[in-house]
Amino acid sequence: MREGIKRMPKESLTNFTSTGEKLLCWLDTLSIMQKTHLPTPINLQISPTNKCNLNCSFCSVANRDKKLEIPFHHLLAFVQNMCTMNTLKAVEITGGGEPTLYPQIEQLIQWLDSQGFSIGLITNGLELTDNIERKYLDLLSWIRISTNTLQDRGRIQIPRFKKGKGPLLGFSYVYSEITEDTYKFFAELEYLAKKNKASYIRIVPNCLMDINNLEEKIKPLKAIYQESFLFQDKRPRRPNYCYLAYVKPYLYTDGWVYPCNSVSLFQGSNREFPEDTRIFHMSQAAEWTETPFKTVCLMPSEHLACQQCRFARQNELLYNILKNDFIHKEHI
Repeated sequence: MREGIKRMPKESLTNFTSTGEKLLCWLDTLSIMQKTHLPTPINLQISPTNKCNLNCSFCSVANRDKKLEIPFHHLLAFVQNMCTMNTLKAVEITGGGEPTLYPQIEQLIQWLDSQGFSIGLITNGLELTDNIERKYLDLLSWIRISTNTLQDRGRIQIPRFKKGKGPLLGFSYVYSEITEDTYKFFAELEYLAKKNKASYIRIVPNCLMDINNLEEKIKPLKAIYQESFLFQDKRPRRPNYCYLAYVKPYLYTDGWVYPCNSVSLFQGSNREFPEDTRIFHMSQAAEWTETPFKTVCLMPSEHLACQQCRFARQNELLYNILKNDFIHKEHI
């Protein structure tokens, strides 16, 4: 273990990424869904703008309409309409594009905070402190900054927070190849995390490439940094069932809600969200939350997009919670 570097506890991957275990913290909410078959959103992901100040090679929506944005008042109405069951606890502001370029990003954060939501922000960090004042950053629960920005542009904006105050800060990095420069950058990244008191560094492969090949190539670096970085396995697995949107819907910038943010990853998607994976339009949110569902969000066997699913574990947990007709279920 290198001097001064914080060791990552084994449970850190579960704490700082979506692995499924956190669903078990919301058994009361899931019990409502089990009994009523009504959607019970706990976490809402929203992509308010398609504008971006980078052109990342690993972007899964590179062919999107880059001028598209969700009108602010439509966004607020949508969030309110998703609260029918009073189960919504958190909102993640993400891309699509770069969320700090959304014209009303500060007003959005302030409003979400006033409603009592825990707020997360995923950003490339290029204009983070330029576009969001410190008083609004302090309202966030967490910020995840992509450090690919530093590699691509040579600069990044990282806010400094006093210990015990402000949001939890994390870094992420997407790798597409492993070269000598990658080794040098990982050393720089480790120092950057220490300097800025980041709680974690999440390393993931470029999901548009051969994941198995990338997992093999990263092994030497993983051996060096496995105690200080979080290496997340992103190998896809088609689930048998798809229920995730009933607890974690994803609102894309086109105004449609999708089952998750990974449906744009399969090769036939043309690096955009496939129209045949849409669940409902944001204008229909109130009706959707008040209507018992009779089936899954999508039928994975019918959609090529589901071949690239990164949420199979979550869907398996949700299926078994909803099933509730086990024989001798008391014999656990």
